Amino acid sequence: MKALSSSLLAISLLQLLSAEEQATQGQLVFPDGDSIPGLPAGVDAEGHLLWQSQLFTKDSVPFLTRKVDSILLDGPPVPAEQSTVATISFQTHTDKMFDVMKAELLGFDDKTVKLRTWYAGELTLKRSMLHSIEVSNESPAIINGPGRIEDWQPIESPDAWRIEGTNLISEARGSIARELNDLPDKVLLEFDLAYEYAPYLRLHFFADSGEELIPRTGYSISIQRGSMNFLKKVDNRSQPLQMNIFGQRHDFQEEDVTQVAIYIDRKKGSFSLYIDGNVISSAVDPEPLLENNWWHLSTLHGREQTLSNFAIRPWDGNLPERKDYLSYRQELPVEGEQVELQNGDTIVGKATAIESGKLAIETEYVPVAVPISRLSSFQITSPEEREEPRIYASDVRAYFRDGGHVTLRLSEFTPTTISGYSQVFGDATFDLRAFTHIEFNPYDLEFRERRGQPY
Repeated sequence: MKALSSSLLAISLLQLLSAEEQATQGQLVFPDGDSIPGLPAGVDAEGHLLWQSQLFTKDSVPFLTRKVDSILLDGPPVPAEQSTVATISFQTHTDKMFDVMKAELLGFDDKTVKLRTWYAGELTLKRSMLHSIEVSNESPAIINGPGRIEDWQPIESPDAWRIEGTNLISEARGSIARELNDLPDKVLLEFDLAYEYAPYLRLHFFADSGEELIPRTGYSISIQRGSMNFLKKVDNRSQPLQMNIFGQRHDFQEEDVTQVAIYIDRKKGSFSLYIDGNVISSAVDPEPLLENNWWHLSTLHGREQTLSNFAIRPWDGNLPERKDYLSYRQELPVEGEQVELQNGDTIVGKATAIESGKLAIETEYVPVAVPISRLSSFQITSPEEREEPRIYASDVRAYFRDGGHVTLRLSEFTPTTISGYSQVFGDATFDLRAFTHIEFNPYDLEFRERRGQPY
């Protein structure tokens, strides 16, 4: 059965949910692409997924989870992030995919790490099953992730781009465009770019339409092996920009992930491109374009490219300072865990606790206390102490709207929550609004091959 129209889906959900719960919508997706609108209603004693839908004459119908591909979820914007957010990476499962979640870091000891989340309350994680913790002080994202493919308008080829979880993937020549009308004047566009052989990604912004492969009016820049400069066109004619830093070349490494950040002050007409933390190009437009709001992602080649951690954030107007990282960091003579600071410094020691908003670190010489807001990342477990989580037959993988995913041994579903067990944090219940989709059969090779996942 193919998915119902959006209007019929809305009617069915109104009958199933209270007023507070109506915003969450779902579809049960099967391996052949068929789908049924509705929402999960539970898990029965035999482990079947119970699904409720207006299509059914019964309250709910059971489905074998091994015959289900995923549940797609669509809901309202999630609550804003805290000002200081920690990204916690778990040790890998046997399939070498890291579970990752974002949360407020409350504290830890030798055995555990404590977090506070809006989607699952407070969680206590087993420290030996964690890989690393990264701390971000960036402003909460205005746009966090690509959303749905329906949010974008395809240009030239409807199949050139697709969305898998929180990843935007291009495979053929073509563009996708999105009109963003309510952004502040100062914004930061950032994403991670993975590619085959070499990247070629063109970004158009403040363009006049979402229908032309190359807009007639707007700004653009190409992420590529050659020099990279900001360009401006008005009525299909190129106009000069004042180049503060003429576009440089970047040493793109094959099979590496590249961090891309573009800082934009629309009112001042200033633009700066940073790649892997280094400034590549900077320009100023004395007569900035202020009327159009279309943004394009475009590729003219058929090589696959993947954009992850896509976000647009408010920007305070201050460009990042060059980080003077130690070139010999991996050869530091002192043994211990490495704690990275926002300014690029490294402290070698053992993180022991969080007290009054500061990370306590035992070093070879003296104890050190560093404010959480100054941290960049720190190793949470030594290689000798690490433990890999087990895998279970009833595992599902739930993908967060703001990036990352968590693997759970499924125990219960409701129209608004999912509950399950992880060796990392035990039993927990999650708000479904936190997720874009939930995958079943995460270790099955046939399912993984169809999803384009490593195996």
